[in-house]
Amino acid sequence: AGASDPNAVGSFMDAVAAHQSSLKSPSRHMRVGALRYLRAVADAVGECDADNARTAGANDTPANLAECLHRWLKVNEVDVHDTSNGPNVMEFAKTAQVSIAAIRRAVEQEVLGAECAETLATCGLGALHIRLASVWPETYKLFGALTERKEFEA
Repeated sequence: AGASDPNAVGSFMDAVAAHQSSLKSPSRHMRVGALRYLRAVADAVGECDADNARTAGANDTPANLAECLHRWLKVNEVDVHDTSNGPNVMEFAKTAQVSIAAIRRAVEQEVLGAECAETLATCGLGALHIRLASVWPETYKLFGALTERKEFEA
């Protein structure tokens, strides 16, 4: 099994740690590639119910890090500058805002543990590279929620 084989990974968190830097890359393609790989790993190791994570509504609170990464993938895989093939930009922006707010809510309601903090912050840094300023305020609020949780301190 090769390094890109999702079944060859030790654990989901090992895969997340190995791809952490790609999640904040300025390149949308790099972020999307890493998130797709992590989604495949999560599916392969049974980290979350893949069908439920793919079909979850933007406002549904994610139950674990794998579900959050599914959300981050949806936020990152849209090219907001491709007006010919992409979704309506305003519709995408609203869906992205709601998805990030749901992740923030999972942090505030202590659904997600301290082991998720670094990855969520890294994905948030990646979201700041999305050239759609309406996505940024919810990302800032997520950073605030992460810094308010005492157990998230290193």
